[in-house]
Amino acid sequence: MQHTFKEAKRYYSSTPFDQRWDDILSSLAVLGRMSRGNRVVPFHDSAMAFESMWAAVKGAKERVHWQTYICKDDFIGQGTVRRLVQAHQRGCDTELLYDCGGNISGRARLTGELKLCGAKVIPYRPFFRSVATYFIKGLDWRRSPGLRNHRKILLVDTCQGFCGGLNVGNEYCGKAAGGTGKFRDTHCGVVGPAAAHLAEVYRDTKQPHPWKYGWRRWRQIASQQITRRVKQGRMRMERNGLYRAFQEERGRSGRRLQNVSSASMKVMRRRWHKQKNQLLTLMQWSRARLSSNVLLGHEALRHTQEQSDVRLDGKEANVKVGTVVNGADSHKSNVKAACQAPGLFAVKDANDGETASASLFSCELSTSSAGPREAARAWPSSPLQSSDGKLNAPLSSAMRRKLLAARREALYRATDLPHKRTYTDMLRQVPILDTEPVPEAEMYLQHREPITQVLSCNPRYRDYSIQYAFWQVTRKCHRRIWITTPYYLPTRKLFSALIQAARRGVDVRLLAGSNQTTDPWFMWHASNYITEKLLRAGVKIYEFKGQQIMHAKTVVVDSVWSSIGSYNWDLMSNRNLEVCLCHLDLEVAHSMETQFLRDLTQSVEVRLEDHKQRSRWLRFTSWLFYNFVFLLDRITFRSFANEDVVDVPGAP
Repeated sequence: MQHTFKEAKRYYSSTPFDQRWDDILSSLAVLGRMSRGNRVVPFHDSAMAFESMWAAVKGAKERVHWQTYICKDDFIGQGTVRRLVQAHQRGCDTELLYDCGGNISGRARLTGELKLCGAKVIPYRPFFRSVATYFIKGLDWRRSPGLRNHRKILLVDTCQGFCGGLNVGNEYCGKAAGGTGKFRDTHCGVVGPAAAHLAEVYRDTKQPHPWKYGWRRWRQIASQQITRRVKQGRMRMERNGLYRAFQEERGRSGRRLQNVSSASMKVMRRRWHKQKNQLLTLMQWSRARLSSNVLLGHEALRHTQEQSDVRLDGKEANVKVGTVVNGADSHKSNVKAACQAPGLFAVKDANDGETASASLFSCELSTSSAGPREAARAWPSSPLQSSDGKLNAPLSSAMRRKLLAARREALYRATDLPHKRTYTDMLRQVPILDTEPVPEAEMYLQHREPITQVLSCNPRYRDYSIQYAFWQVTRKCHRRIWITTPYYLPTRKLFSALIQAARRGVDVRLLAGSNQTTDPWFMWHASNYITEKLLRAGVKIYEFKGQQIMHAKTVVVDSVWSSIGSYNWDLMSNRNLEVCLCHLDLEVAHSMETQFLRDLTQSVEVRLEDHKQRSRWLRFTSWLFYNFVFLLDRITFRSFANEDVVDVPGAP
């Protein structure tokens, strides 16, 4: 079995970059709104982010909607509210939505002036009221006090928006803008159609609608449930079948099976040969179809010869025939030269469909000095010819070009796939520096327009688009995935995806806070409980040792795809309302990678040898707080159960 797994791993790792990312994007397309033509600006400096948001509020003409988890009554909070009041006095539709879990005592004094001027102030789920309702209503998780709004969204007019990890307060703003700069965070701004998609997420916080993603998303959810149940049934049947086969073999031979490895290799080889035969069949089918769709010129050549034999006589007929023969010979020599030219299968222009098909299959014709009539008979019969030998009305030239281009493209892809896999294997073996992008990234985005997607999750109606998107990207990424998160207690799916990606050679790096730069501090101890499993699999873990507390929530994959938002890779983010803005672009990904490497200069890598030598006290505290987090989750979400967000493996 080990040989089988190695061969399967090699085969999967050699999947071409473009094919891999086309598959990823098709999986992500049903999870959230996608749009093009956006300008995305990441802010790694919190002071610059606040100045940009304040400038946008100052220039607003229609609306200003601000949604945050924490809004403190300090210099930055008061300055933000003052700008909202000014925007409302200019005639803008102004609204402030803050979560009462991050502001337990309320913000009556801070938002008093905003209420007096007529603006909307929405406290999201008052904490103490939700606690009482939770216990009175029988511990229904939909009324749990732990169900919080962790989104940070700012909407300005209809074409500008901001989202990320920044709350409103002195601790979250840099010193250049009047804050203390306690937290190291990342925010982003977007101008374009994606702002309207952020507005949908904003409205979802106030009035969640389970049908907002359309039938494609729910079809996918239903498909996942059906696939899971079918898989469970198959596993049960296979388990019973294998057990019976094992008992029969054991009864016949009196000993256990000894050739499990060779038997599994035979099954794998049989599957590979089947795929190879299918590929050859596809190539032969495409070749036969293209050869049967011969150019109309050859039919016209034979038709012209027949007409010339009937209508012309004597010397005039000989002159005509000689002219046609010379033309056919010159055409044949041109076709032969075209067949010998390199890059034959790389012709993709639909306008050259007729020439390409002629040059592709004319080499099989005899190059003897036969006349035009014999040369025409050498070609296979065309579908344009009826049973009586007369020429039917041909297809339109546009339709014929489209058919030939489609068949040529299918043949090109089928014949080019083995070469792409070999090329991919060679590139994966070439080491690249951290400052260099993935080699195939620039080529992939050269002819693709940047794509922006807004992802959100809301446990009220079991929508976990962010978790599912991260799972798809992690398990299918090509070369590297760099994650920045304050702490890590991922779901079981994400945990397995990280381990599998690291084992197949992907550069998986996890940057989190240390015991001095993690808030809350006990989450560092809880995360350490699963650190050893990640290190054994090959995941590189770094602890941020800078002067700030790590609060950024970013992901950058293969130098092409980036995510900035409010989702922590932990337990509570699976119970909260979150939002992420994902962008497929080389420049934004390069900016994210540069900031990640800049943070690594202030970080220390966690070594497996050092982690094993930690004291018994640290081992005990890790176990204690890990179980404490799950105990707290069981209390606040007593009746919650969902297989899509089953939590970290190893939980008691």
